[in-house]
Amino acid sequence: MFKSLLWGGVTVVLGNVIWLGLINYEPTYLGAITFQYLTPAVAGFVAAWFANQHKLLLGVAFGVLSSIAIGAANLLFELLGHKVDFSGFDGAVIVTVWSTPFCLIAATLGAAIAVFLLHQKSLK
Repeated sequence: MFKSLLWGGVTVVLGNVIWLGLINYEPTYLGAITFQYLTPAVAGFVAAWFANQHKLLLGVAFGVLSSIAIGAANLLFELLGHKVDFSGFDGAVIVTVWSTPFCLIAATLGAAIAVFLLHQKSLK
């Protein structure tokens, strides 16, 4: 279970660090935003893949962590001197709340894919 939590957390942190790098250099932000919203699905997949038990539940939990990381990244992006739509701590909370449903859905899909693939692998 520790391995699952570790790799899922690393995926979330790495995804948001890469997002901060992409958003500084990409003129349209489309790739950066797409990358940020794929991060919860990948984290859910990784967490479920490495989990010994409760695979789906651990994968879904990374949806919440991902939404918190998105809010924190929004705040950090503002602190680095960039303009954001929702500024300050209140803005970070708004971004976190609004991104939570999407992150939960994405993490659930990622975890479900991992559970399905592991089930198929065990049948062989």
